[in-house]
Amino acid sequence: MHQASVPPTAPKWKIKSTVPGPSRQQVLIKIDPLPSSSQFPALVGAANRSLSKSDLQVDSCHFAYGGISLLTSRVTSQAEIDLVSSSVQHLLSLTEGRVEASLPKSRSYLKIMDIPFFKADGDQVTSADVRAVMGKSHLAPSFTLVNSPQVMCNFCHADTATVWFDVLDLQSGTTAKRLINTSFQFSPSSLLVTDDAPSGITASTGHSWL
Repeated sequence: MHQASVPPTAPKWKIKSTVPGPSRQQVLIKIDPLPSSSQFPALVGAANRSLSKSDLQVDSCHFAYGGISLLTSRVTSQAEIDLVSSSVQHLLSLTEGRVEASLPKSRSYLKIMDIPFFKADGDQVTSADVRAVMGKSHLAPSFTLVNSPQVMCNFCHADTATVWFDVLDLQSGTTAKRLINTSFQFSPSSLLVTDDAPSGITASTGHSWL
């Protein structure tokens, strides 16, 4: 007797609010002014000399994200990033503060529902108001904002709004996990942080300087 065939189960898409950044096997250098590409071999050489006591190797260099990227043989430690940054600064004869070095970061997209759209004085709540409250809350260390929060009224004549904001994060979404389903005080209201992922899989990648 034949058994009826069971159709395959449709795949379940996992909703993600964290968008991965570029490969972390590179050091991103924000620098002003940008060097000429003819200086790239010298930059690679200087970086490797600064890492003579490490097994890390800088393989190559190119323009990226408005600065330069030094591609490395593995993920770089903070101590190694500091050595590379100093070598670039010295080679290009730049003053302190003109070179910023970091690993790429991911970002997480989050939102806050039903925030009061009007303040006690009747004025509309602004992005600056939200940012100020975030900065004073107990969650402030986790509000590593990429840009200004966006405030939008829920519908015409509503007295509540939704706030969308992006935070710098690890690819594992550590910061997002720490914030999602936590609440903080905004005037008389208790506000809940939720994830802003659309159904399906996020497809774009991005990087933000620290």
